[in-house]
Amino acid sequence: MRFGLIPVAHSESREESSRREIEYRVSGMPAGEQARIGNLGNNRWCILREKDDSATPRQAEWLGDYKSAGEALNALPAALLAESKT
Repeated sequence: MRFGLIPVAHSESREESSRREIEYRVSGMPAGEQARIGNLGNNRWCILREKDDSATPRQAEWLGDYKSAGEALNALPAALLAESKT
């Protein structure tokens, strides 16, 4: 799988040069799944995964504690693989 980051939210600032991305949508997720990577403050990046499953209500939770959005994105394949083994 090849994942990518698509910016969806940024910090508010009067100066455009000071704006920072604070949330991304992850492209390339398996069918029926969505993921976002967000900065929860203090440079703490986490992954929010959601599954579209008609048998159960939509479930989502913030996972991990990463130093950057890129680090979180790099951890996503291992998280998906570990979940598929359970």
